[in-house]
Amino acid sequence: MFGSLKQRGGTIVVAAIVGAVAAGSPAVASEVVAFAKSAGNANTVNKIGASKTPRAGMLVALNSKGQFPTGVIPASRQAIGQAGPAGPQGTQGPQGASGPAGANGATGAQGPKGLTGADGAIGPKGDNGDTGEPGTDGTNGTNGATGAKGDKGDKGEPGTDGTNGANGANGATGATGAKGDKGDKGDKGEPGSDGTNGTNGTDGATGAKGEKGDKGDQGAQGPAGGLVYPSLVDVNPVPQASDAHLWGTVQINSQAWNNAYRSSFPAGDQTSYLEWQVPLAAGTWSMEVTHVTADDAGIMTFSVDGTDIGSVDAYAPVIEHNVRASISSITVGASGMHTIRVRTDAKNAASSNYFGYLVWLRLVKQ
Repeated sequence: MFGSLKQRGGTIVVAAIVGAVAAGSPAVASEVVAFAKSAGNANTVNKIGASKTPRAGMLVALNSKGQFPTGVIPASRQAIGQAGPAGPQGTQGPQGASGPAGANGATGAQGPKGLTGADGAIGPKGDNGDTGEPGTDGTNGTNGATGAKGDKGDKGEPGTDGTNGANGANGATGATGAKGDKGDKGDKGEPGSDGTNGTNGTDGATGAKGEKGDKGDQGAQGPAGGLVYPSLVDVNPVPQASDAHLWGTVQINSQAWNNAYRSSFPAGDQTSYLEWQVPLAAGTWSMEVTHVTADDAGIMTFSVDGTDIGSVDAYAPVIEHNVRASISSITVGASGMHTIRVRTDAKNAASSNYFGYLVWLRLVKQ
């Protein structure tokens, strides 16, 4: 390689050497040294002098490592040289002795707290706890206020008037005499029969005005008028009934018509009943029952004067207020006061008790 460089002149040799050194290859550097040794007296090359330090117009010698000084190669070329391929790895030298341990570095500041991890999955549901003891029964609420007074009944028909007695016959007008003393009051005479009318006579002279007679006795009182029975009778169960047994609780509830209803809960059983005295005329009646349904309600059986007239099953899976049921063809034999009774001596098979919840009763004559 260097033979051809010598033939081409110093300029080419310098360029080749610079390029080889820029490539950073140790093999190229060794060949340059060998060529320099074989060149003989090389004070000049093509009349170009040499220098140990970089000088303008002179060749520069290699350093003790067989490399050009860094001042010969421009910075851009040095970078290119550093980017060249690495040479083969030499054999590993023996391991040097361990140096003394360095001083401990300063403790670093505590790092920020890490984010809270996500919640773990919910564990399996635990077994149900034992059933608690039943609570004691609550005290009964106070009785509701007494309902408003009912309307006044219609006035009875007046009795017939007694028969008036017949007028007595007028006596003939006598001559006006001297005014005598007032005589004693005579006994009341029997009414006389009406006389036949005589022929009209000529008008006589007007006599002097006579004295006013005494007031007659009062006639006998006529027969009394008959009783009148209403054709519609309402029974409000909230006020005190005529008679009751284990059916005395007043439930205050804004969903009921009266904001309340009468209940046999919690003490009621198969012997519970309510009873009222009501005026009913003879004839055929119907009755509308307004009540509350519940899953512990019994069957309400109604009677008039001890005779059953119909039943209402108040059981339902859910509570419902102001439920209506009708009982028809109720026969009342005679007008007067009659006993209406409701009892709960039976229940639906699905019901849990015999309680009654009554809101209103209405009887209508057909």
